[in-house]
Amino acid sequence: MFKKVLENNRLMLVTVLTFMSNDCLSFEVDRYPVIIGVSGSKVNSRSIAELDLMLPTVQSQTGISILNVKLKKDTQGSIEGNLGLVYRHNFSDKAILGIYSYFDRRKTQSKLTANQLTMGVELLSPYIDGRFNYYIPNDKKKIITPENKTFVRNHTSVYVVQKGSIVEHTLPGYDLEVGAPLFTFSPTLDEKFGTKIYMAKYKFCRKSILQNSGIRFRVEQKIKDSLFDRKGSEITLHFGSSFTNQEKWDSFVGLSVKWALSKGYSNPKMSKMQKRMMDTVIRDVDIITKTSKAAPKILPVYWEGQEIRNIYFVGEKDDEQYQGDGSYELPFSKKQLTKLMSEKKFQKKSTDLILPIMFEESITEFQYIDLLNQCSAVDIRQYDTINLETADKSLFSIEQNPQHFPEFENRKVNDMSSSYIQYKDLSELQENIDSWMNSISENEQEIANDSILLALEESITSNTAHNSRTVINGTSITRRAENILEEIRNSRGSPSTGGLEGNRRLRPLDSRLRNTPITQRAENILEEIRNNRGNPSTGGLEGNRRLRPLDPRLRNTPIIQRTENAAAKIIRKKIENADSHDKNGLNPVRRRLNF
Repeated sequence: MFKKVLENNRLMLVTVLTFMSNDCLSFEVDRYPVIIGVSGSKVNSRSIAELDLMLPTVQSQTGISILNVKLKKDTQGSIEGNLGLVYRHNFSDKAILGIYSYFDRRKTQSKLTANQLTMGVELLSPYIDGRFNYYIPNDKKKIITPENKTFVRNHTSVYVVQKGSIVEHTLPGYDLEVGAPLFTFSPTLDEKFGTKIYMAKYKFCRKSILQNSGIRFRVEQKIKDSLFDRKGSEITLHFGSSFTNQEKWDSFVGLSVKWALSKGYSNPKMSKMQKRMMDTVIRDVDIITKTSKAAPKILPVYWEGQEIRNIYFVGEKDDEQYQGDGSYELPFSKKQLTKLMSEKKFQKKSTDLILPIMFEESITEFQYIDLLNQCSAVDIRQYDTINLETADKSLFSIEQNPQHFPEFENRKVNDMSSSYIQYKDLSELQENIDSWMNSISENEQEIANDSILLALEESITSNTAHNSRTVINGTSITRRAENILEEIRNSRGSPSTGGLEGNRRLRPLDSRLRNTPITQRAENILEEIRNNRGNPSTGGLEGNRRLRPLDPRLRNTPIIQRTENAAAKIIRKKIENADSHDKNGLNPVRRRLNF
């Protein structure tokens, strides 16, 4: 577009020079002097100062070419410069026809730098003035305010609001103005007052951007023909208003002063139309720009590739009267949510994310696993942060969003601070067990092995029953195993007291597992539970949901963590089986486990 306009300007310049060559048979040097103009205007809250320099270059009896330089600056930080070439031809003082072209450059308040080509034509006469300007800026834009994304949580609903960016654009357009002296048919009054009235239609637009258009009315009132007794100078008052396409009125007022730098301009032999050959070129005050703002958008959020529309929170709470709504402020209790699920009043959807959360009460490992299994919650211990993301991978961390999830780190279940069991040193445990087993005679190896397992089971089960933490180390286990072994020696062979030979049901593991590492023994416990899955009498899932040994979300956790709670639960079932054969209530294992 710019290149085409430049080509048109070259053609216009050639036409102007050709037109002038036919008329420039005689020249009058300094017939038209250099004109300097200074003006100030105010449009609403914006004030503009302008310097206008008109330099005649080639003059003749009826024509003149003018180099026009304009500089403008406003109170909003915008600055603009115009460099134009003007040619005017006087048709025997009946009318003046002018054509012109300008190169414009503007830097706006938002630092948008734009170039523009302006082409225009004008007709000046004693009775009517008319002009048409066409403005062609380069397609330039600048982001004033970039788009931003804001995470929103409304109760349990979650989404992201993307606010559109604010962009400043240049607008191409035109204006057409027609005016006349107020006293057109009274030369005497016109000479005395010099009042002119103009009306203009303007329109600037670009696709998908709100246009700037309307009708403008303005008045020129000549105040004085000379300044400081200097002939060839004048003061003019400008004022008016425009009605925009936004149905509002914008008013403006301004004052301009012009000086002629030579005396020839005040020659009484020059006619009024000849003096108008150096009139100011009227065009729009600057390159028109407009800001646009994209409409806000609602974006979905994703967690591990799955769209999430709702986040529910659930925790372990003993208060039977408590009623939550699943929000962060009022989480569901486990009992409440499982009841809602069983009654089908709450059905987890693929777009729902259920997260465990801490109430003021502590929570044990058993309770936590049970919470995950029964409520289909996510084991957040596996994640350093819970990150939600948009389609363009913009991340929103729950932990780093105090506006919607205040103090989440304090309510997040991390390393099970109230976990029921903790190993001091697994290798030390194995070494102590192996050392103690080596000290046992060969004929007692089997019951010694059973004693070790019963000691481990006792530590796990008894402390779990009291929701307390136990630190297991090799010394405590072997010491307890020694006591258990002594009891077994004393009661061996007596079915009524639960001796191993008399009641094989109390043997917690197959004899093939003796002398194997503790982790392998735990794995076999897990396999035993898998084989019994679905059988209520052996602690299977269908009979007792509390005995669920594994959950897909626990696959990557250490084997000890996966099996300890499963082992402890299967022990309970074994003790119950032993009770069914102990008519006298003398089950020594039950007494030892305080169960």
